[in-house]
Amino acid sequence: MAEQSIVKEVTYVQVDAPKIGDYITYDEAPRSYLTAGKFYTVIKFDEGDAVIIDDEGDSFDTWYCKDFTAYKLVEPTKPADDSFIEVDGLRYDKVEGAVRVGDYIIASYDFDDITVGKKYEVFGVDSAGKGYIRDDDGCTRFVNANRIQAIYRRALSEREESFVKFGREVDEFKVGDIVEARGVKSVISTLKATYSHNTGMCFSGAHTGFISANADGHEHWELIKSASLVEPIESRLK
Repeated sequence: MAEQSIVKEVTYVQVDAPKIGDYITYDEAPRSYLTAGKFYTVIKFDEGDAVIIDDEGDSFDTWYCKDFTAYKLVEPTKPADDSFIEVDGLRYDKVEGAVRVGDYIIASYDFDDITVGKKYEVFGVDSAGKGYIRDDDGCTRFVNANRIQAIYRRALSEREESFVKFGREVDEFKVGDIVEARGVKSVISTLKATYSHNTGMCFSGAHTGFISANADGHEHWELIKSASLVEPIESRLK
């Protein structure tokens, strides 16, 4: 590995032979008008020998003193922006706190077929807050908080947030859920159905909606995309 030297917060990498624009330095100054350890820019070549400008402003042909070390300047690389990632064209911003369903995590070290630096989608969260992911072999693994390097989350609408905060996928409804649509709260009685056995009413759009009943027991068909989740059935049964 090439030796590196840091000079004035700029990185120089040692090379075998300099080019115009590269630098040379002497461990011991061979002349009074040269300074040991100083970096001199190669301005040209004279019959294959590097020429620099000495401390007195004159050209100096290194043919006279070839015991130098050559370096080239390495431009500093811009650190990668880890404040967000992109998955399938969607932006996921870096967040703090507990993982949620739909988040992506990056592991802090390799373990159980999990690769450090790789993105993994959280598809489930247990009661202890551990996120479930699928490892490189497609097997289900849980990830403790101390094994997570970063969590990324897609910016959600208020409606989408109503599902995710309960650990549900967006548009995932269950019978018994309390939902809200157009400012009216109701309880889902039937999913993907067009007929109410309670009232004998027929509804259309079985695959895009559900049947729910409001406070006075009146049933109606509701479009899934127009409703948000207020309280899941799991919470109501506790």
